[in-house]
Amino acid sequence: MSDENQAYREIYIIEARENLENMNQLLVDLEHADDKIEVVNNIFRIAHTFKGMSSTMGYTPVANLTHSLETSLDTIRSGKNEVTPELTDILFKCLDALELMTDEVETEGVTSFDPDEIIAEL
Repeated sequence: MSDENQAYREIYIIEARENLENMNQLLVDLEHADDKIEVVNNIFRIAHTFKGMSSTMGYTPVANLTHSLETSLDTIRSGKNEVTPELTDILFKCLDALELMTDEVETEGVTSFDPDEIIAEL
């Protein structure tokens, strides 16, 4: 791996960890929020950013999961769906999977995690 690619990966990991931390806090907030749409909008923005970063870096499984997360959150934003305890559980599963994939990218440079099962739940 070139020094430039290594530097980009390090920046990706730093930003990914920051996004994951923020997403975790927002998911906790979502469970108790009066204005769930505002929280959903903030989670959506993080998922969108994460998708773009991951796609640019070639981390396709991460990009696929965050794209599906975006799509699911967009159904809430548009009023076609609502926040339920079941959905919140799936969102936490997404967070766990994104953390695992970020760990793999950090240590291996790639992720072997297949998010298809979680994507199907979304």
